[in-house]
Amino acid sequence: MGRPFGFGAFGFLGLLVLVGAAQAQTTIPLPPLTPFEIIGRQCGQPPVTTVATGFAGAYATTWSTSSTTCGGSGRGGGYHTTTYTGCATARYTLTGALVDVTREACDTAPDPGAVFQNDTGYSESTSGNVAVLGLPDPTPTYSWTGVGSLSVPLASYRQFEASIVNDGAAPLHVYSIGTSSTAVSAQPVDPSACAEVDLAPGEACAFTVGVYAGNGEVDSGTIAFSAVTSALANPVFQQPVAITDPVPACSDGWDDDGDGLVDFDGGASVNGGVPLGLPDPGCKSAMSPTESPQCQDGVDDDGDGFVDFDGGASVNGGVAFAAPDPQCAQPSQNNEATTGCGLGAELAVALPLLTWLGGRRRHARG
Repeated sequence: MGRPFGFGAFGFLGLLVLVGAAQAQTTIPLPPLTPFEIIGRQCGQPPVTTVATGFAGAYATTWSTSSTTCGGSGRGGGYHTTTYTGCATARYTLTGALVDVTREACDTAPDPGAVFQNDTGYSESTSGNVAVLGLPDPTPTYSWTGVGSLSVPLASYRQFEASIVNDGAAPLHVYSIGTSSTAVSAQPVDPSACAEVDLAPGEACAFTVGVYAGNGEVDSGTIAFSAVTSALANPVFQQPVAITDPVPACSDGWDDDGDGLVDFDGGASVNGGVPLGLPDPGCKSAMSPTESPQCQDGVDDDGDGFVDFDGGASVNGGVAFAAPDPQCAQPSQNNEATTGCGLGAELAVALPLLTWLGGRRRHARG
Protein backbone atom coordinates (compact mmCIF):
# COMPACT_ATOMS: atom_id res chain seq x y z
CA MET A 1 0.00 0.00 0.00
CA GLY A 2 1.13 3.56 -0.54
CA ARG A 3 1.54 6.01 2.29
CA PRO A 4 -1.45 8.12 3.30
CA PHE A 5 -1.84 11.55 1.77
CA GLY A 6 0.04 14.16 3.80
CA PHE A 7 -1.79 17.43 4.32
CA GLY A 8 -0.25 20.61 5.73
CA ALA A 9 -0.94 24.33 5.90
CA PHE A 10 0.99 26.48 3.45
CA GLY A 11 -0.01 29.91 4.63
CA PHE A 12 -2.52 32.68 4.14
CA LEU A 13 -3.21 33.83 0.59
CA GLY A 14 -5.52 36.38 -0.91
CA LEU A 15 -8.53 35.41 -2.98
CA LEU A 16 -6.95 36.50 -6.26
CA VAL A 17 -3.98 34.27 -5.66
CA LEU A 18 -6.29 31.36 -4.84
CA VAL A 19 -8.28 31.76 -8.03
CA GLY A 20 -5.11 32.04 -10.09
CA ALA A 21 -3.68 28.87 -8.53
CA ALA A 22 -6.90 26.94 -9.09
CA GLN A 23 -6.84 27.71 -12.81
CA ALA A 24 -4.01 25.21 -13.28
CA GLN A 25 -6.08 22.43 -11.74
CA THR A 26 -9.34 20.62 -12.26
CA THR A 27 -11.64 22.21 -9.69
CA ILE A 28 -14.88 21.01 -8.06
CA PRO A 29 -17.24 23.40 -6.23
CA LEU A 30 -18.33 21.46 -3.17
CA PRO A 31 -22.14 21.18 -2.78
CA PRO A 32 -23.23 23.69 -0.11
CA LEU A 33 -25.10 22.59 2.99
CA THR A 34 -28.72 23.57 3.54
CA PRO A 35 -29.68 25.82 6.49
CA PHE A 36 -31.53 22.84 7.98
CA GLU A 37 -28.36 20.72 7.92
CA ILE A 38 -26.48 23.52 9.70
CA ILE A 39 -29.08 24.77 12.18
CA GLY A 40 -31.68 22.02 12.49
CA ARG A 41 -34.49 24.26 11.25
CA GLN A 42 -35.15 26.35 8.18
CA CYS A 43 -37.66 29.07 7.27
CA GLY A 44 -37.50 30.18 3.66
CA GLN A 45 -34.20 30.09 1.77
CA PRO A 46 -31.65 31.97 3.89
CA PRO A 47 -28.08 32.25 2.58
CA VAL A 48 -25.28 29.90 3.61
CA THR A 49 -21.63 30.93 3.85
CA THR A 50 -19.00 28.21 3.44
CA VAL A 51 -15.21 28.36 3.66
CA ALA A 52 -12.67 25.67 2.91
CA THR A 53 -10.71 24.59 5.98
CA GLY A 54 -8.44 21.78 4.88
CA PHE A 55 -8.29 18.00 4.80
CA ALA A 56 -8.93 15.15 7.22
CA GLY A 57 -7.15 12.15 5.75
CA ALA A 58 -8.53 11.77 2.22
CA TYR A 59 -11.55 13.99 2.92
CA ALA A 60 -11.87 17.71 2.15
CA THR A 61 -13.32 19.77 5.02
CA THR A 62 -15.41 22.95 5.19
CA TRP A 63 -16.98 25.32 7.72
CA SER A 64 -20.49 26.67 7.07
CA THR A 65 -22.71 29.25 8.82
CA SER A 66 -26.30 30.30 8.27
CA SER A 67 -29.17 32.13 9.97
CA THR A 68 -32.89 31.65 9.54
CA THR A 69 -35.75 33.80 10.89
CA CYS A 70 -39.03 32.14 11.77
CA GLY A 71 -42.18 33.91 12.98
CA GLY A 72 -45.95 33.65 13.37
CA SER A 73 -49.05 35.33 14.72
CA GLY A 74 -49.24 35.92 18.47
CA ARG A 75 -51.98 36.83 20.89
CA GLY A 76 -53.56 40.26 20.41
CA GLY A 77 -52.58 40.39 16.78
CA GLY A 78 -48.87 40.78 17.42
CA TYR A 79 -46.25 39.23 15.19
CA HIS A 80 -43.23 37.60 16.82
CA THR A 81 -40.10 36.37 15.08
CA THR A 82 -37.11 34.36 16.23
CA THR A 83 -33.74 34.22 14.51
CA TYR A 84 -31.70 31.05 14.71
CA THR A 85 -28.01 30.90 13.85
CA GLY A 86 -25.86 27.84 13.47
CA CYS A 87 -22.50 26.52 12.30
CA ALA A 88 -21.33 23.14 11.04
CA THR A 89 -18.31 21.34 9.66
CA ALA A 90 -18.60 18.94 6.72
CA ARG A 91 -16.45 16.30 5.04
CA TYR A 92 -16.39 15.60 1.30
CA THR A 93 -14.68 12.92 -0.75
CA LEU A 94 -11.93 14.06 -3.10
CA THR A 95 -14.49 13.96 -5.91
CA GLY A 96 -16.81 16.38 -4.11
CA ALA A 97 -19.42 14.02 -2.62
CA LEU A 98 -20.75 15.04 0.80
CA VAL A 99 -19.86 12.43 3.44
CA ASP A 100 -21.14 13.82 6.74
CA VAL A 101 -22.12 17.00 8.62
CA THR A 102 -21.34 17.88 12.24
CA ARG A 103 -23.00 20.86 13.95
CA GLU A 104 -20.54 22.99 15.91
CA ALA A 105 -20.56 25.92 18.33
CA CYS A 106 -20.04 29.06 16.28
CA ASP A 107 -17.35 30.40 18.64
CA THR A 108 -15.02 27.64 17.40
CA ALA A 109 -14.92 28.98 13.83
CA PRO A 110 -11.53 28.60 12.09
CA ASP A 111 -9.67 31.45 10.44
CA PRO A 112 -11.45 31.88 7.07
CA GLY A 113 -8.22 32.99 5.41
CA ALA A 114 -6.42 29.70 5.95
CA VAL A 115 -5.99 27.45 2.90
CA PHE A 116 -4.46 24.00 3.01
CA GLN A 117 -2.62 21.92 0.47
CA ASN A 118 -0.99 18.51 0.48
CA ASP A 119 2.01 17.24 -1.42
CA THR A 120 -0.08 15.20 -3.89
CA GLY A 121 -1.69 18.11 -5.72
CA TYR A 122 -4.98 18.52 -3.84
CA SER A 123 -5.91 21.96 -2.48
CA GLU A 124 -8.92 23.83 -1.15
CA SER A 125 -9.99 27.41 -1.68
CA THR A 126 -13.06 29.56 -1.17
CA SER A 127 -14.76 31.59 -3.87
CA GLY A 128 -18.09 33.39 -3.61
CA ASN A 129 -19.01 31.74 -0.30
CA VAL A 130 -18.47 28.32 -1.89
CA ALA A 131 -15.64 25.90 -1.08
CA VAL A 132 -13.68 24.79 -4.14
CA LEU A 133 -11.62 21.60 -4.26
CA GLY A 134 -8.57 21.61 -6.55
CA LEU A 135 -7.52 18.24 -7.94
CA PRO A 136 -4.08 17.10 -9.10
CA ASP A 137 -3.09 17.49 -12.72
CA PRO A 138 -3.26 14.80 -14.03
CA THR A 139 -6.21 13.50 -12.02
CA PRO A 140 -6.22 9.92 -10.59
CA THR A 141 -7.33 6.96 -12.69
CA TYR A 142 -7.57 3.23 -12.03
CA SER A 143 -8.38 -0.14 -13.58
CA TRP A 144 -9.25 -3.67 -12.46
CA THR A 145 -7.81 -7.16 -12.82
CA GLY A 146 -9.73 -10.41 -12.46
CA VAL A 147 -9.14 -13.95 -13.69
CA GLY A 148 -9.02 -15.14 -17.27
CA SER A 149 -11.74 -17.73 -16.78
CA LEU A 150 -13.99 -18.62 -13.89
CA SER A 151 -16.20 -21.71 -13.72
CA VAL A 152 -18.48 -22.53 -10.79
CA PRO A 153 -20.43 -25.82 -10.72
CA LEU A 154 -24.07 -25.68 -9.72
CA ALA A 155 -24.63 -25.64 -5.95
CA SER A 156 -20.91 -24.92 -5.39
CA TYR A 157 -18.88 -22.14 -3.77
CA ARG A 158 -15.64 -20.82 -5.21
CA GLN A 159 -13.21 -17.98 -4.44
CA PHE A 160 -10.95 -15.98 -6.72
CA GLU A 161 -8.69 -12.95 -6.40
CA ALA A 162 -9.20 -9.59 -8.09
CA SER A 163 -7.38 -6.26 -7.75
CA ILE A 164 -7.95 -2.54 -8.12
CA VAL A 165 -4.91 -0.92 -9.75
CA ASN A 166 -3.72 2.69 -9.78
CA ASP A 167 -2.84 2.98 -13.47
CA GLY A 168 -2.42 6.76 -13.46
CA ALA A 169 0.32 9.24 -12.52
CA ALA A 170 -1.38 10.65 -9.38
CA PRO A 171 -2.02 9.00 -6.00
CA LEU A 172 -5.37 7.23 -5.73
CA HIS A 173 -7.52 6.91 -2.63
CA VAL A 174 -9.98 4.00 -2.49
CA TYR A 175 -12.88 4.62 -0.13
CA SER A 176 -14.63 1.29 -0.71
CA ILE A 177 -15.16 -1.56 -3.17
CA GLY A 178 -18.25 -3.60 -3.98
CA THR A 179 -19.70 -6.18 -6.32
CA SER A 180 -22.97 -6.96 -8.02
CA SER A 181 -23.73 -10.09 -9.98
CA THR A 182 -26.08 -11.89 -12.32
CA ALA A 183 -26.84 -15.65 -12.28
CA VAL A 184 -24.55 -16.15 -9.24
CA SER A 185 -24.18 -14.68 -5.77
CA ALA A 186 -20.85 -12.87 -5.31
CA GLN A 187 -19.31 -10.52 -2.77
CA PRO A 188 -15.87 -9.65 -1.35
CA VAL A 189 -14.86 -12.05 1.40
CA ASP A 190 -13.39 -9.08 3.33
CA PRO A 191 -14.82 -5.76 2.06
CA SER A 192 -12.40 -3.84 4.31
CA ALA A 193 -9.38 -5.29 2.47
CA CYS A 194 -9.44 -2.39 -0.03
CA ALA A 195 -11.35 0.23 1.96
CA GLU A 196 -9.75 3.56 2.95
CA VAL A 197 -6.42 2.73 1.33
CA ASP A 198 -4.01 4.90 -0.65
CA LEU A 199 -2.36 3.59 -3.78
CA ALA A 200 0.69 5.21 -5.31
CA PRO A 201 1.00 5.10 -9.12
CA GLY A 202 1.45 1.50 -10.22
CA GLU A 203 0.30 0.00 -6.92
CA ALA A 204 -2.60 -2.45 -6.60
CA CYS A 205 -4.86 -3.66 -3.82
CA ALA A 206 -5.94 -7.31 -3.99
CA PHE A 207 -9.17 -8.70 -2.56
CA THR A 208 -10.89 -12.08 -2.59
CA VAL A 209 -14.36 -12.61 -4.02
CA GLY A 210 -16.58 -15.49 -2.96
CA VAL A 211 -18.98 -16.87 -5.58
CA TYR A 212 -21.89 -19.25 -5.10
CA ALA A 213 -23.85 -20.83 -7.94
CA GLY A 214 -27.32 -21.90 -6.83
CA ASN A 215 -29.39 -24.86 -7.90
CA GLY A 216 -30.66 -23.30 -11.11
CA GLU A 217 -29.48 -24.18 -14.59
CA VAL A 218 -26.18 -24.39 -16.41
CA ASP A 219 -25.72 -20.82 -17.61
CA SER A 220 -23.33 -17.90 -17.79
CA GLY A 221 -23.24 -14.81 -15.62
CA THR A 222 -21.14 -11.80 -14.70
CA ILE A 223 -19.68 -10.18 -11.60
CA ALA A 224 -19.36 -6.40 -11.75
CA PHE A 225 -16.70 -4.69 -9.60
CA SER A 226 -17.33 -1.11 -8.54
CA ALA A 227 -15.52 1.32 -6.26
CA VAL A 228 -15.74 4.74 -4.66
CA THR A 229 -12.39 6.45 -5.20
CA SER A 230 -10.70 9.81 -5.67
CA ALA A 231 -10.81 9.31 -9.47
CA LEU A 232 -13.30 11.39 -11.46
CA ALA A 233 -14.19 8.37 -13.62
CA ASN A 234 -15.09 5.09 -11.94
CA PRO A 235 -14.85 2.21 -14.43
CA VAL A 236 -16.85 -0.96 -13.78
CA PHE A 237 -15.16 -4.29 -14.47
CA GLN A 238 -17.17 -7.27 -15.72
CA GLN A 239 -15.88 -10.71 -14.70
CA PRO A 240 -17.49 -13.50 -16.78
CA VAL A 241 -18.63 -16.61 -14.89
CA ALA A 242 -19.50 -19.97 -16.42
CA ILE A 243 -22.01 -22.03 -14.42
CA THR A 244 -21.32 -25.68 -15.16
CA ASP A 245 -22.80 -29.09 -14.37
CA PRO A 246 -22.06 -30.36 -10.88
CA VAL A 247 -18.68 -32.09 -10.51
CA PRO A 248 -17.97 -34.71 -7.83
CA ALA A 249 -16.11 -33.15 -4.94
CA CYS A 250 -13.30 -35.67 -5.35
CA SER A 251 -12.41 -34.55 -8.87
CA ASP A 252 -13.17 -30.83 -9.00
CA GLY A 253 -9.69 -29.50 -8.20
CA TRP A 254 -10.81 -27.83 -4.95
CA ASP A 255 -10.16 -28.50 -1.31
CA ASP A 256 -13.89 -28.69 -0.62
CA ASP A 257 -13.62 -29.58 3.07
CA GLY A 258 -10.78 -27.17 3.89
CA ASP A 259 -8.37 -29.77 5.28
CA GLY A 260 -5.51 -28.88 2.93
CA LEU A 261 -5.99 -32.06 0.86
CA VAL A 262 -7.39 -32.10 -2.68
CA ASP A 263 -9.40 -34.69 -4.59
CA PHE A 264 -8.53 -38.35 -5.06
CA ASP A 265 -5.31 -37.44 -6.93
CA GLY A 266 -4.26 -34.14 -5.38
CA GLY A 267 -6.04 -32.26 -8.17
CA ALA A 268 -3.71 -33.50 -10.91
CA SER A 269 -6.57 -34.45 -13.23
CA VAL A 270 -7.72 -30.84 -13.53
CA ASN A 271 -4.25 -29.30 -13.59
CA GLY A 272 -2.54 -30.94 -16.56
CA GLY A 273 -1.29 -33.88 -14.54
CA VAL A 274 0.43 -31.73 -11.92
CA PRO A 275 -0.98 -32.16 -8.39
CA LEU A 276 -2.25 -29.07 -6.61
CA GLY A 277 -1.68 -30.67 -3.23
CA LEU A 278 -1.75 -33.99 -1.42
CA PRO A 279 -4.63 -36.37 -2.19
CA ASP A 280 -7.57 -36.40 0.22
CA PRO A 281 -7.88 -39.82 1.92
CA GLY A 282 -11.64 -39.27 2.14
CA CYS A 283 -11.85 -39.76 -1.64
CA LYS A 284 -12.19 -43.40 -2.63
CA SER A 285 -12.35 -42.51 -6.34
CA ALA A 286 -12.79 -39.58 -8.69
CA MET A 287 -16.56 -40.06 -8.52
CA SER A 288 -16.82 -39.87 -4.73
CA PRO A 289 -19.33 -37.11 -3.96
CA THR A 290 -17.69 -35.80 -0.78
CA GLU A 291 -14.17 -35.17 0.48
CA SER A 292 -15.27 -35.49 4.11
CA PRO A 293 -17.05 -38.79 4.75
CA GLN A 294 -17.71 -39.63 8.38
CA CYS A 295 -14.50 -41.62 8.71
CA GLN A 296 -12.40 -38.60 7.66
CA ASP A 297 -14.35 -35.52 8.77
CA GLY A 298 -12.71 -34.82 12.14
CA VAL A 299 -15.96 -35.48 14.03
CA ASP A 300 -17.00 -38.23 16.42
CA ASP A 301 -20.13 -38.87 14.39
CA ASP A 302 -21.38 -41.86 16.43
CA GLY A 303 -20.51 -40.42 19.86
CA ASP A 304 -18.38 -43.36 21.02
CA GLY A 305 -15.31 -41.27 21.90
CA PHE A 306 -13.35 -42.41 18.82
CA VAL A 307 -12.72 -40.28 15.72
CA ASP A 308 -12.15 -41.20 12.09
CA PHE A 309 -9.77 -43.78 10.70
CA ASP A 310 -6.75 -41.93 12.11
CA GLY A 311 -8.02 -40.16 15.21
CA GLY A 312 -8.66 -36.99 13.18
CA ALA A 313 -5.01 -36.50 12.21
CA SER A 314 -5.70 -35.89 8.50
CA VAL A 315 -7.88 -32.86 9.26
CA ASN A 316 -5.69 -31.54 12.08
CA GLY A 317 -2.33 -31.01 10.42
CA GLY A 318 -1.22 -34.60 11.00
CA VAL A 319 -1.86 -34.53 14.76
CA ALA A 320 -4.43 -36.97 16.12
CA PHE A 321 -6.75 -35.58 18.81
CA ALA A 322 -8.52 -38.85 19.70
CA ALA A 323 -8.14 -42.59 19.31
CA PRO A 324 -9.09 -43.95 15.88
CA ASP A 325 -12.59 -45.34 15.52
CA PRO A 326 -12.37 -49.14 15.11
CA GLN A 327 -15.54 -49.04 12.99
CA CYS A 328 -13.68 -47.10 10.26
CA ALA A 329 -12.18 -49.75 8.05
CA GLN A 330 -11.06 -47.12 5.52
CA PRO A 331 -11.08 -43.29 5.41
CA SER A 332 -13.63 -43.09 2.59
CA GLN A 333 -16.24 -44.94 4.64
CA ASN A 334 -19.24 -42.71 5.28
CA ASN A 335 -20.43 -44.31 8.52
CA GLU A 336 -18.53 -44.48 11.81
CA ALA A 337 -21.11 -46.66 13.54
CA THR A 338 -22.12 -50.25 13.03
CA THR A 339 -25.70 -50.78 11.91
CA GLY A 340 -26.63 -53.00 14.87
CA CYS A 341 -28.33 -55.38 12.45
CA GLY A 342 -27.39 -58.74 10.88
CA LEU A 343 -25.57 -61.61 12.58
CA GLY A 344 -24.53 -59.66 15.62
CA ALA A 345 -25.81 -59.38 19.17
CA GLU A 346 -29.31 -60.46 18.18
CA LEU A 347 -28.04 -63.81 16.90
CA ALA A 348 -25.97 -64.38 20.04
CA VAL A 349 -29.12 -64.07 22.18
CA ALA A 350 -31.29 -66.20 19.90
CA LEU A 351 -28.81 -69.04 19.24
CA PRO A 352 -29.37 -70.99 22.54
CA LEU A 353 -33.12 -70.86 22.01
CA LEU A 354 -32.81 -72.12 18.44
CA THR A 355 -30.55 -74.97 19.62
CA TRP A 356 -33.01 -76.00 22.35
CA LEU A 357 -35.95 -75.97 19.90
CA GLY A 358 -34.01 -78.09 17.43
CA GLY A 359 -33.28 -80.64 20.15
CA ARG A 360 -36.94 -80.96 21.14
CA ARG A 361 -37.94 -81.54 17.50
CA ARG A 362 -35.39 -84.33 17.13
CA HIS A 363 -36.58 -85.91 20.43
CA ALA A 364 -40.22 -85.82 19.30
CA ARG A 365 -39.37 -87.57 16.04
CA GLY A 366 -37.49 -90.27 17.90
